[in-house]
Amino acid sequence: MLIARDENFDVMTGTGTVLVDFYSKLCGPCMMLAPILSVLEGEFPNISFVKSDIEETQENFTKLGVISVPTLILMKDGQVVSKFFGFKPKTELVKWLKENT
Repeated sequence: MLIARDENFDVMTGTGTVLVDFYSKLCGPCMMLAPILSVLEGEFPNISFVKSDIEETQENFTKLGVISVPTLILMKDGQVVSKFFGFKPKTELVKWLKENT
């Protein structure tokens, strides 16, 4: 999984379909979501999976209207397609990805 920070965020999310996982190292639900996203990354090869620690992407965290973590943002060619807030089981995430890609 790629890591996005403020200085490379636009490059990481500007082309293709990208799922950005906004998280915090101190967030329990974020840590529970991480292994699920690793599995989904293998199941959805057409999507680039990017992790973005809110401590390192404060500019983009604010710009995209993220108000809590975990927040997943699905982007297509740099534009937000859909947002998913909080921890959800794999089945819900799969359904969300299929509906929005």
